[in-house]
Amino acid sequence: MPQMPRLTSKLVHFRAFAALAPDDYDVIDADGRDIGRIFKARAGVPPDHTWMWTITGAIVAPDLPNHGFAATRDEAKAAFAETWRAWLASTRQRPA
Repeated sequence: MPQMPRLTSKLVHFRAFAALAPDDYDVIDADGRDIGRIFKARAGVPPDHTWMWTITGAIVAPDLPNHGFAATRDEAKAAFAETWRAWLASTRQRPA
């Protein structure tokens, strides 16, 4: 039987495509999987919440958001982490 990948609550952020979009970050889990993005949206967002976060590496439970907006990058990182960890808890798997 194939082993399910270990899910972890430890997140690493690093700049993606720095030359093209200096405010665009991939979110990587401790096992190196790309699970989302945090970036400064340029259009179609509230002017006081220009940072967007989105979880792309998992199907998030219907009662949890898979994206959101924040005023700062740090707030976007916190919202992403909170939602990711809530999803991990809902899957009943212990993070590493």
